[in-house]
Amino acid sequence: MEVVHWYSVVSVVVVVTAAVGSVYVLWRKNHDHTQPRAAGIGTSDSLLFNTKNNPSSSESSDHYWSSCWSGLHPAYLVVFRLLSLSALAFFLAWDIHHWGPSIFIYYTEWTYSLTMMYFAIGTVISAHGCWLLHKHNNNDTPCLQESPGRGRVDLEDIPTTTSNLNYGKQQTPGFWGYLMQITYQISGGAVILTDIIFWCIIAPASSNTRLGLTLVAISFSKAVNTSGSSLIGTIISAQGCFMSAEKGPATSAGKDKFLKNDSDGNESAAALGSNKGEGSNTLQNHDSNDEAGGVGFLGSLMLIVYQISAGASMLTDLVFWCILVPMMAGKQFELTLLIGFIHSLNAVFLVIDSLLNALPFQWFGFTYFILWSVTYITFQWILHACGFTWWPYPFLELSTPWAPLWYLGMAVIHVPCYAVYIMLVKAKNSIFSKLFPRAFVRSHQWISHHQKAA
Repeated sequence: MEVVHWYSVVSVVVVVTAAVGSVYVLWRKNHDHTQPRAAGIGTSDSLLFNTKNNPSSSESSDHYWSSCWSGLHPAYLVVFRLLSLSALAFFLAWDIHHWGPSIFIYYTEWTYSLTMMYFAIGTVISAHGCWLLHKHNNNDTPCLQESPGRGRVDLEDIPTTTSNLNYGKQQTPGFWGYLMQITYQISGGAVILTDIIFWCIIAPASSNTRLGLTLVAISFSKAVNTSGSSLIGTIISAQGCFMSAEKGPATSAGKDKFLKNDSDGNESAAALGSNKGEGSNTLQNHDSNDEAGGVGFLGSLMLIVYQISAGASMLTDLVFWCILVPMMAGKQFELTLLIGFIHSLNAVFLVIDSLLNALPFQWFGFTYFILWSVTYITFQWILHACGFTWWPYPFLELSTPWAPLWYLGMAVIHVPCYAVYIMLVKAKNSIFSKLFPRAFVRSHQWISHHQKAA
């Protein structure tokens, strides 16, 4: 029976304390900003955004898909995020091909993959925003006129409340409805095509050797064909559960709102008129509305992943380039092009995206960053409890008297790494707003902070 040393227990206590503290902060944040909803007031929920029926609590959600540069069309942000995702995916595939799937035992690959997840979600949200912009512009909807001094669209001006929707009329699917249906139909036809050709033509005509190779290829092709439909269906189903748990049975009449159109004739126009007066307060009221829970499922997920990715990328890349590379200089360590890209591209693309996007970046996101690292450490502990003996990072080892100091140091180093990104975003708002006062739009968080200070 293995002896449990005191320093191992202290190390575990350090990690558990950080996790419990983060969860408590999240719980307090959610508890403090949870407000009861008046009876009879419905909500309109979107897979990306959630706009309350109360005009005074409506939220500007265009910062999730638009740029902080007033002259930059949101489509450019779609293209950048898609290209970033493609480039990151290419080097990750190269990394897996070179080292094998076991590379995911490292924290770097976890962070790298999480950054890819951010760009994937960001691409979907940006594409959805452009689709809304295009749809309402084609309908000559006045709510998409440029806001004074911003040059961007405020989604809270788009009438989407359930009270404005006539459920007695037939409604056509929205963005996700169309995408899921199209992917479902393509997958159905493609799977039948590949399976019939394989079992009726290729299998009888192939030798055993060729059959084995063909089976792998066909299985991979079918997995690609069906994964898209399954992924979208999973997201939509998860959103349904999210909305059901949030609203309860009493207001579940609008549970499929995210699959419906956003307007309905004259009633929507009337709602637009009633909300028009609130447009001028959009920029100032953003932060408080964010905290009130106006952001939808993917919007919240995108912001959480963005904040985790930023802190984790700073942690992995700064530690690698500032500590590990100088320490390994002169030793049997070869800094290849692949290793360099894996430890830099994620941070580079995130910084560029931060210079272009209008997303808020707050200290509150630090709690998610801590929980992300705690999850990785717990993963390593589970591996070693199952018999795995090698530690990818020596400072994670529990069987050394120095373990408590190592774990405490790891907890402390998260603060400056996250602070670096905080200062980057603050510098962006402060410097660019002075250099380009007409072209640059300060983030809502920055404006709210300085108004409170004044």
